[in-house]
Amino acid sequence: MSTLLQRKTHNLLAELEPVLNEFIQAAAESKGDFHAVERAGDNVFRKARTLIMSAGLTVSSQCADHDFRCPDCAAPLHIWERRERTVQTCEGEARYRAVRSRCPRCLTFHAPLEQANGLANSQFTTMAQALVGSYAAQMPYAPAAAALAERGMNISAKEVDRMARDVAAWRKGEQDAVVSAAFGQTDPERSDEACTLPPLFDWSDWRGVSAMLASVDGAHVRSPERGPDGPEWFEARGAILSAVGREARGKRVYLGGVFSADALFANLSAAWQQSPHKNLPLVFAADGATWIWDRVRMFFPNCIEVLDIYHAGEHLASAAAALWGEGSEQHKQWKRSARDRLLAPGGVRAVLHTLLHGLRSGRPHDAAALRTEFAYLWRHRRRMRYRWLQQRGLPIGSGAMESAIKQTVTARLRGAGMKWTRDGADAILTLRAAHQSGEIPSTALRQHQQRMQVISRYRPAVSQRAA
Repeated sequence: MSTLLQRKTHNLLAELEPVLNEFIQAAAESKGDFHAVERAGDNVFRKARTLIMSAGLTVSSQCADHDFRCPDCAAPLHIWERRERTVQTCEGEARYRAVRSRCPRCLTFHAPLEQANGLANSQFTTMAQALVGSYAAQMPYAPAAAALAERGMNISAKEVDRMARDVAAWRKGEQDAVVSAAFGQTDPERSDEACTLPPLFDWSDWRGVSAMLASVDGAHVRSPERGPDGPEWFEARGAILSAVGREARGKRVYLGGVFSADALFANLSAAWQQSPHKNLPLVFAADGATWIWDRVRMFFPNCIEVLDIYHAGEHLASAAAALWGEGSEQHKQWKRSARDRLLAPGGVRAVLHTLLHGLRSGRPHDAAALRTEFAYLWRHRRRMRYRWLQQRGLPIGSGAMESAIKQTVTARLRGAGMKWTRDGADAILTLRAAHQSGEIPSTALRQHQQRMQVISRYRPAVSQRAA
């Protein structure tokens, strides 16, 4: 083994020497032009990276145990051929000699190492696929392909699209497994299965958390389909779990996709059940949409419900306009002081009393609009304990969710001229949310570990070999 490694090291250094000489020669010819040195450096780094990765894959393949047996009949596999192969790694293009074996009984061909590394039906390793998915989550496919080319990866925009869907499917599969376990769709005797599955999010550095904030929202995405009134739109939805606490400020995880309302809440609830902070107070803050609060009671029955104070303030201003007239002095004053009124001691009760008195007086500027706004505020009155929440250091708004929707949906799917199918939007939003949560690398690692288990199929137990 040591002789093999020494020889490979010597060969690699010999291959690198002319590349390095080329760089030094270019540096000498630049005569103080550092930009020319940078250009030459970019070129040499690309070449050196390919040589280094090729040598690494070759050594790894040669040092692997190729004592494989047929997974169907347990007969020893015979190496049938070694062929040069070009593949894409997360560090760029590389070449190595791939091994293909054949079963003498079944006459079937096998490539265990290729299967284990995601190369059976692709030229991209598992981690290279994850890198493509990460770039696709951040930018359109053509710019993503160009950016990956800067890393030495040869890929087209169409391949970025296809691979992004594949990586999104990994993440989606994990989410679906956790949801199924959380809601008893697997073995009923394993009620804690959701917590034993790999966590959807890494909570390890969430320190100093005093409470948690949950929120959901939606945004519209343009479809390529056209209706009678022009381009069609469909709704995408997102959710967050955010830490409350001075030390934990900024800690947040995301979910996104073309969910039904029930599926969105199921995913959010399952993620919450996996959280180590699930016994802390949970504040659920959102706007006044009925589809949200009907499901909050079902999925988060013990949470503290909060109507976002900014939405409450907007309805308060609209109520003032309906009571005294748009642009009146009273309307302007209430619009300016809406937040202060809601935060004042007994402020919500005082506001509702004033509006109710205005309705009963029979002289509001727009009685129908006032009744609508009063009904809205009255319906959400128990979600407007803003002073009580603020005194306890708990959130009173859903601004974090509105920001998350902009980052997740608007920033990625609402670019100029963009149109999406539902499946395409769902895949990218799944990736986008995973990327913003920092979870694409861990998802890819779990996928790689799962694929590596294929090796065990080619190494049957001793008793099976003897049979």
